Amino acid sequence: MRKAMLIALVTALMAVLCGCQDTGEVENQAYVLVLAMDQAEDGGLTLTARVPRIGKSEAKSDKGGEGGNPYLNFSVSAPSWSRALEALQWATPRRINLSHIEMIVASETLASRPTFPTLMNDVADTPHLYTNARFVVCSGNAKAFLEAGDTVIGTRLSSEIHAMLSQYARQGYIPDACLADAWYSTNGIYSDAIAIWACLDRPNEMGSDAPAAESPMRQRFYGTALFREGRFVVSLPPDETRLLKLIRGHGDAIPYAWQGRTVSLAPESQTRKRVMIDGDNVTLALSARLSVPDGIADEEIPNLEASVRDDITRLINLCQQLGCDPFGYAETAAGHFPTVPQWAAFDWRSHYQGARLNIDVALASSRTNP
Repeated sequence: MRKAMLIALVTALMAVLCGCQDTGEVENQAYVLVLAMDQAEDGGLTLTARVPRIGKSEAKSDKGGEGGNPYLNFSVSAPSWSRALEALQWATPRRINLSHIEMIVASETLASRPTFPTLMNDVADTPHLYTNARFVVCSGNAKAFLEAGDTVIGTRLSSEIHAMLSQYARQGYIPDACLADAWYSTNGIYSDAIAIWACLDRPNEMGSDAPAAESPMRQRFYGTALFREGRFVVSLPPDETRLLKLIRGHGDAIPYAWQGRTVSLAPESQTRKRVMIDGDNVTLALSARLSVPDGIADEEIPNLEASVRDDITRLINLCQQLGCDPFGYAETAAGHFPTVPQWAAFDWRSHYQGARLNIDVALASSRTNP
């Protein structure tokens, strides 16, 4: 009797283990690390996914020899997100897994379409898709941008993307933007969404003020993509991206280009935003208290203050002209209204575009701080 029970137990364990092999093993899944979205030629959607070659790190390259690319790209086109996702599942010889996505890239053309907010909703509503993936808008073709990506310092693409974009965000070259935040702003009733702006390293594509650099990297993450009501409208370079982060209340010091040098501006307290509403008259106020390094002489501080104030004013004026509010002023203004219907009836966007500015920037040398 005891021997029979032991045999039955061993048989059950074998069945369980065999079942796991058939359904849940890593080798049976294609883990998408980067997903690129383009407008197809017929107006539909092109999806391109980059997945690792599981167990193929010694794969032969197209030119023969060993040590080929350990990642594969699969690309499909279809009329809609759901059809494209289904086609991608068919084109990939493993079960698609979207839970490990590090970066979602949309082309500038696609992100500018009136239907892009609907696409964002479809993407965010996809089961098991990692919505905290970095959200990027690129100039040109998103598929080409994806294919240009490679590991430069790290050995794994997922670690490379995470470390690289975290480093760029800390330095203020890009915002720390993810799909979930952009989706929330697009579907909200307050401020507009932002994303990371990127391009390929091509002549003049990064702008005349971009630094000259020799690098094995072809992908360039270089600024902020601004949205209005869920659609891409314009990109900001890194200098304006840093000011945007300051206005939004990030507490990190920002490098600031001034008179041919770069100085570090460190917030002494969180930047304060206020909105004054008097009937149809609206004033946007900003108060920033910053410290500057010892290398700035006391007599230079008033000129530096004026420069920072003028640059902040120009940035807010630009966004007012475009009708986009990436700063968070809408959330502040909504506090004047006790109900959501009253807030909606006020028509914030039109009042925001015509609002006056009151910008106060005060700098103090760090050597005077305790």
